[in-house]
Parts: sequence; structure tokens; C-alpha cells
Amino acid sequence: MLRVITCAAVIFLGTAFVSAQEVRSTVGPLEKSAKPSSPENPIPKRTASAQPVTPPEFRPPASRGTVRLQVTLNSEGRIGEIRGLGDPLVQFVPGPAVDEKTRRTMNDAIVRSAAEALRHWAYEAPAEPITFHVVFTYYVAPEPTAVQQDPSPLASVTGRGAGAFPPTPPWPAAEGAYRAGPGVPPLRQTKNVRAQYPDEAQRRRIGGAVMLEALIGPDGKVKDVRVIQSTPPLDEAAMDAVRQWEFEPTVIDGKAVSVVMTTTVTFNIR
Repeated sequence: MLRVITCAAVIFLGTAFVSAQEVRSTVGPLEKSAKPSSPENPIPKRTASAQPVTPPEFRPPASRGTVRLQVTLNSEGRIGEIRGLGDPLVQFVPGPAVDEKTRRTMNDAIVRSAAEALRHWAYEAPAEPITFHVVFTYYVAPEPTAVQQDPSPLASVTGRGAGAFPPTPPWPAAEGAYRAGPGVPPLRQTKNVRAQYPDEAQRRRIGGAVMLEALIGPDGKVKDVRVIQSTPPLDEAAMDAVRQWEFEPTVIDGKAVSVVMTTTVTFNIR
């Protein structure tokens, strides 16, 4: 199950269960005891929310940022735990290199913003604690969006630290490639193509997010793409867009190398 979150500013005025700073890097006790959401265990109806706010630190040359969080509800329908699913992905417009301090400041700012919005979300009480993903997407100009979704069936509770992603099946095309993250120079995007919303999905009012992995070659062009979390009516459109993205070559030890990155393409119902 996947539902698009419309960002209406309906503020929950009860006592917040999680402070804005409590974003875990490891699996907490509530998440360990919770059951992942699924078609058989759907995410409860949301009864209160707050719109995520683009923080002032998130500004040009940034163009887009994505924050993936694991959210666990307690038996009262309150946000009991929030866990980061890897570092935020911030994309920049072509131009001078952005220093690591600026990148980290932007990353931290959008994580704080996402957590602050979640403080005000509330749901109908589930039969037992439930855990699911929420993906926040920030743009420098438009308002940010959020999508809640079931955890990937490939995910496992490992308790790994920040920067860890759910395990995925082997990808022969990417054998030997580096994975974007710690120890790899930040990717700098030089060409960004927006996904075209499929007509049929618009008519049926289907929205959501498609999580992808992209293999970027030594020349900075995308060589292959695969879906790791699907919204079937939208997968092809997301893949078509990402295939056209281009980046500056990633150089390690004086040699241009292939890199695998994870990205989320979001389709918002208007």
C-alpha cells in the first residue's frame, strides 16, 4: 500500500510523542516489536498532519532533496520512533563544487524539517505497533512533498547504522561499481530530466514514489536503472527520466569509476 500525503497544514495540537531531534540511526525497541505495513496490514488512516517546511538552509545551488525515514506508530496511533534510512540525497544544479560542510548543513536541515513535520502526524490506533516508510521530497522553489509507503519486502531489520540501505538482490550490471555514500566523492548532477506523469495514472489518480538504483558509468552517464521499490503504473516513467540523467565523472585515486546511486522519483496527485 502506498498513499500520497497532501501537505495540508492541519496541526495536531496534542502532546508530541517524538521530539524533532529524535531521529534514530539504529533500529529501536518499538520498531523491533512492530509489524511492517503491507496490503494485509495497511497503514492506518491519518487523522492529523503538518506540512513539511523547506528550511532556509536548503537553497541554491541545491535543486532537490530526498529524505527517507522509517516511521513506527505505537498502539495509540502516535509516532513512537523515527529512523533515518541512509543519508539524504541532495541534488545540485550545474556549477561550482559545493563543499562538504554546506552539503552536511543542508542534509541536517531537511532531516530536522521532516522530523518536525512528523511530530504533528497522528493516525487511528492500530491493533499493534506498525512500521512503514515516509519519503519527503524538498525543492528549492515548490513546496516539499511527503509519501508514506510499506517497507520493501527486501528490507530486513539489521540494526545497522546511518547510511545503511535495505539489502537488494545482486545486480550483475553493477558488479565492481562503487556505491554513493561515505568514502565516495559526492555526485554532481549536470542534467536532470523530470519524469512525465503517465496519462493513465493521472486519470486513475494514482500517485506515489518509485525507488530506483541507477548505475552511473565513468563518463557520468546512466548506464542502467532498476526498480527496488515499485509503484507499478509509475515505474516506467520514473526509469525513463532517470536514464536521461547525467553527472560529472566520479574520480577515485585519479581514475573515473562507475557508481551506483539510490534515488526516489515522486509523482504527486494534483
